[in-house]
Amino acid sequence: MKLSTVLLYSTMDYRWLDLCLQNITKVSNEVIISMCDHYWNGDPENQELLEKSIEVIKKYPSVKFSTFKWEPGQKTFYWEGITRILSTLEVSDENDWILYLDTDEIIDPTKFQAWIDSKQYEQYDSIKLCNYWYFRDMCHRAKTYEDSVVLVRKHVITNGSDTVINPNISVGREQCHEALNVRKIRSVTGLDGKPMIHHYSWVRTKEEMLKKVSTWGHNKDRNWVDMVEEEFSRPFNGKCFVNNYEFETI
Repeated sequence: MKLSTVLLYSTMDYRWLDLCLQNITKVSNEVIISMCDHYWNGDPENQELLEKSIEVIKKYPSVKFSTFKWEPGQKTFYWEGITRILSTLEVSDENDWILYLDTDEIIDPTKFQAWIDSKQYEQYDSIKLCNYWYFRDMCHRAKTYEDSVVLVRKHVITNGSDTVINPNISVGREQCHEALNVRKIRSVTGLDGKPMIHHYSWVRTKEEMLKKVSTWGHNKDRNWVDMVEEEFSRPFNGKCFVNNYEFETI
């Protein structure tokens, strides 16, 4: 496997950037970040954190980084799709697999490399990888696994070209995986039967979580602000407003 990683990033996930890159660059030939100059709802990006992000990225020679301009008139989910499309267009010709990863999804490089070495991926064209899911703090881990990360053969997405992208990718990586008419599998774990990825999307302070729910693609789906306010009005009670998962303390 010659792997390119398309990494979704905004400064909302700055706290995870260094660790994410540290781990994924151990198993990926290249990492590509095409970042919008605004949050997806149109708010200006945090320039201070953007400058710090660039300094972090400079530590990793295999990372390609660029920014593009936000324009009004599009739904927030559009920007998630176009960000991944622009990064996919930069995938090197010699690489044959693409990992669609978010910055708050941290790969365990030892387990992931062992799984790659086992070549279990060879019988599939698109794979959804299991992850552990956390809420509020890193010690609160759901007992239910998720499978948001997608690993896909490059030719399935590009149709053999570096300029033709399957339009389903603009809907989202999960929807793209389901729509692809290829050999595919969901909920793949490491060789030990456990996830190879830790997903920290909801490990945030109150201020960080409010920023997330106001700017991400799902910002109109529910009354997120009230849910966040209620959540931080008390200590963690073993539940979360995002789903009905049960949690364990690690």
